[in-house]
Amino acid sequence: MSEATPINPGRDTVVIGNATTISPGAFSGKEKVPMPIASGHIRVYPKGKPEEILYEDKNIIVNVISSLFARLMANTLPGAGSVNAGPVLLGNLGAGSTPVGDALYGVWGLALGTGDPSWSPDTQPIETATQTALITQILRKQLSTVNYVDPTTLNPVTVYTNVVSFQTTVNATTDSLNQVGIREMGLIGGGTLGATPPSTDTNMLTAPYWNPSLVPPGPANSVTLINYKTLPPLILPPEVDMIFEWILTF
Repeated sequence: MSEATPINPGRDTVVIGNATTISPGAFSGKEKVPMPIASGHIRVYPKGKPEEILYEDKNIIVNVISSLFARLMANTLPGAGSVNAGPVLLGNLGAGSTPVGDALYGVWGLALGTGDPSWSPDTQPIETATQTALITQILRKQLSTVNYVDPTTLNPVTVYTNVVSFQTTVNATTDSLNQVGIREMGLIGGGTLGATPPSTDTNMLTAPYWNPSLVPPGPANSVTLINYKTLPPLILPPEVDMIFEWILTF
């Protein structure tokens, strides 16, 4: 039998006989796998008037979204075992009405908050990817519209693109936000399919946030924070439908 060539930190491969294998350190310092979502963008404007921007900025995609991606890709509950022996359609139930599909939503809606009372009116902390929930939530609202958009113009298109617009309509008067300074916001998703949907599905308006620090992570009946943005107090005009548009590039 041929002897293996010793691993040399300066080499990319190890030769064993006629076979060539990649050294464990072969890719050190080389191109890394990109983040699942490359970027996110938020803009707020009156409904039907995207040119009249009230607020616009970038946002940060938070780490906990990896938990939601894993759940969406696996589409099965932990321990489902033989109940879910293979792929199932999203939203389907297993034998005997046993829930096996998970999670209930990708992006469900928008969450708004007032942040920490200690924040200065002029400054706020910079967002970090470790955020898992809004600090002082004041509103959750379901999406109004989802569209694939042109990467350059951001206009809706009738073909698939890797840029998606998630819009939520918010009215300061009907949503009880008159003279409320919005200091934090983010998109939320997740939830869990109930045994008798939709009556036992996760209530996305009231469910707690997914906490990766719990053992095991969860709870299952929760929402997941997808991205996060802090901002100076944003006060919406009364009795005007405002569009909160989050544009995510995948």
